[in-house]
Amino acid sequence: AQDKLAAGEYFWAERRFDRALRFIPGHPLATAGLGHARIGAGLYLSASLALQSLLSLQPEMIDVQYAPSLLPPRIELVKSAVLITSRLEESRDGGTYGFLLAYIGHQLSDREMIVRGLSVFEEREGSRDPLVQLLKRIWL
Repeated sequence: AQDKLAAGEYFWAERRFDRALRFIPGHPLATAGLGHARIGAGLYLSASLALQSLLSLQPEMIDVQYAPSLLPPRIELVKSAVLITSRLEESRDGGTYGFLLAYIGHQLSDREMIVRGLSVFEEREGSRDPLVQLLKRIWL
């Protein structure tokens, strides 16, 4: 799965990470890989949900920054962030997009992106959401 991700074959990578998760449910690196493959494939909502699940269930993974070989290329992450930013105002999924923007910002060490994403995530989820507060303390 990691080889397919590194080669930019995101749908194949997603399929293989998903298969790995059937053998070892909840494996943190396979879950992160699944989220990263979905980002590369442009499946932003499902990527966000997978990564939110990972960070909620295994908060020790919140501060992890992955090696470039375990993420889509930087230019693709930036393009994804631009597309995601245009979707932040969606009434139904804006918070989900906000989380993903902040996650990508964390991976790129882009504080402005983190702040923007977390503010939308907090606005939609509420300031009392424990994940929101935890992400703000760790990523900011």
